[in-house]
Amino acid sequence: MNSRQLDGVVDVRDESDRDGMRVVVEIRRSGDPNFVREQLYTRTRLQVRVSVNLVGLIGREPKVLTLMDIMREFLEFRCESIERRARHELSKASSRLHVVEGYLAVQAAPDAVVAAIRAAKDGPEAQKTLQEAPFSLSKEQSEAVLAMPLRRLTGLEHDKLRAEEADLTAKVEQLNALLSDRALVIAAVASEAKELRDKYGVERKTLIDHSAAKLAAEVAEARRRNPPSGDGGEDVGNVAEREMAAAALYAKRMNIPLDSLDADNLIVMTGKGYIKRIDPKIFSRQNKGTIGKKGGRMRGGDQVTKVTHCNGLDTVLFFTDRGRVYAVRAYDIPQSSTTALGTPFTRVLKLAEGETITAMLPVDTASRRGSNVGEHLVMLTARGVVKKTPISEFANINRAGKRALGLQKGDRLKHVDLVRDGDGIMVAGVDGMVLHFSMDSIRAQSRIGSGVKAMKFREASAGATEKKPKKPPAAHMLFAADARANAPEGTSYNMAEVSKMWRELSDEEKAPYEVKAADLKEKARRENDAEKKSAPAADGAADDGAADDDDDGDALPVLVAGMSIVPSDVVAAFELATESDEAGDDDDAAAGDEKPADECGAMVLLVTSEGQGKRISVGQFRQKGRGGLGNKAIGLEKGSRLAAMCITGVDPALREAGDAECVAEEVIIGSTAGVLNRYDVTELRPQLGRNAKGVKLMKLNDGDTVRDITLLPVDAVEL
Repeated sequence: MNSRQLDGVVDVRDESDRDGMRVVVEIRRSGDPNFVREQLYTRTRLQVRVSVNLVGLIGREPKVLTLMDIMREFLEFRCESIERRARHELSKASSRLHVVEGYLAVQAAPDAVVAAIRAAKDGPEAQKTLQEAPFSLSKEQSEAVLAMPLRRLTGLEHDKLRAEEADLTAKVEQLNALLSDRALVIAAVASEAKELRDKYGVERKTLIDHSAAKLAAEVAEARRRNPPSGDGGEDVGNVAEREMAAAALYAKRMNIPLDSLDADNLIVMTGKGYIKRIDPKIFSRQNKGTIGKKGGRMRGGDQVTKVTHCNGLDTVLFFTDRGRVYAVRAYDIPQSSTTALGTPFTRVLKLAEGETITAMLPVDTASRRGSNVGEHLVMLTARGVVKKTPISEFANINRAGKRALGLQKGDRLKHVDLVRDGDGIMVAGVDGMVLHFSMDSIRAQSRIGSGVKAMKFREASAGATEKKPKKPPAAHMLFAADARANAPEGTSYNMAEVSKMWRELSDEEKAPYEVKAADLKEKARRENDAEKKSAPAADGAADDGAADDDDDGDALPVLVAGMSIVPSDVVAAFELATESDEAGDDDDAAAGDEKPADECGAMVLLVTSEGQGKRISVGQFRQKGRGGLGNKAIGLEKGSRLAAMCITGVDPALREAGDAECVAEEVIIGSTAGVLNRYDVTELRPQLGRNAKGVKLMKLNDGDTVRDITLLPVDAVEL
């Protein structure tokens, strides 16, 4: 700590006493306890890793063993040791029993034995006489008899020999039974191990907690029952069991109740890469026109870039400006106070150099709110390109990330949301125009698709956006060079003539040029990769084995202010659907055809960069063809622009309340300086005219502008 290698630690105290060892690590208020703990494990000897060489000789062959293999081999060794010992003891007991039986045979006729021995000329002859009839002793027995002292012939010795014979007979039977039954051998191993434990064992100084292992086993079992597919097309419903088991394991490891994770949260991100999770209840309801409450401490020049609402058990999808998507469980994001700076985002995810997060989308992978069947993710870029992809394509996204969208040069991904079949999509431009079109007009594409044009923008708002003439494809250029080289003498072809000749070629005639162009492109890619070999590759930079074509150039100006989803039942209720495929051009004449709006119904909430806000009925925006200019939605002051948009009055809880009760909805409006203000949307009276400029919704400090809107679910609002 003195060398400042432990970030976030204020003090370390030794509070050990006679009751035991205790070390207290005090963390600053903005610190992340999990990160500090990992630092302590890494930089100190609080956690020590011991390497074990698990190579053993099995027979005469070296093998790498698992822990179970080692235990199995040790058990086999102990069984073999006991069997060898039993065979040795059996041999000794059998030999001794054989000698004792010889002693007893001599005691049965002692006079005859003594007479035979006295009649013998020497010892070998006496031994031979005892081995013959009527004595018939064995060689070992005859040797033992000749060496026996005379006191063995007394009556007392006879009783001792009978008792020894009985003991030896029982021991031989026991050892024979042990060698013939494997279960008895294993029981002997266990019995001897218990004796060693009782004699030499000491009380365990650490605690083995089996509950985490059981939860880990449940997670593994859930993964076994619902394995992730290799093509990324896993059904979201199959992920629910694994996610809940993983949450239970996390709660156990952190020693917190599982119910505490199932709570509402706000995820706040800043431009300099800090992220934190805070409780939305901290922000009390404010009146319109107030300054609001600071959502976090900002370092010099830092700005809040994204705020989103989620549940602690949700999986948060992070979309980058380069069209990649990463997934993090919400409870893995450290929780902080409003005054805390937050946690560096690099501790949550590893992004490629120059890559930034532009959209956060919570996805209910625990399936607590129903099925995800028929849901899609709709993505909108800064230049007005929209793409729809089935949500099943994102069910198996992890921290390594995958490509979510193919982008044109200079374009950046800005908005992502969930959409269902039959829903409408509202796209708002920074010039105050809003276009409403049907989601069904967009063809679903895979993750690597590039999308289609969603909205057209006026030249004044687009700025210097004139497109350069489209460069002919490489195959076309190769054909042009070939045609000019083989042209008759005195003849030259211009580009228009070459293009006409190219169009007249059949597919078979074009094929050689296309193959050659593909080879040249692959060669250029390999050369480019070779130049970058010295640079470390960013985590997840490659996606599904495809080349990474990220645009490293400057981004073009942002033309899109926001995107909102209009549920299909709202579209049907307002009769907004149209069967015409005409482009959605601006229709100012329709601005006078306005109907009174239900204050509790579906409304579009628009907020400008200067804090002006306005609510207008969704019914003012009929669906039109995709790719048009749209309708004017708000009048803008000079130098102002539309900053954010959301739709209120479409929460399912509002429909459960019925028409008799107007349930309040609340939004949190965030500024670039990190100021967050919470409002009741019903305090903002709906306006009828689409040209109206709205009212002052948020008071901003000098140089501060509105960044975004976060709509809180009805069940998260304290009524």
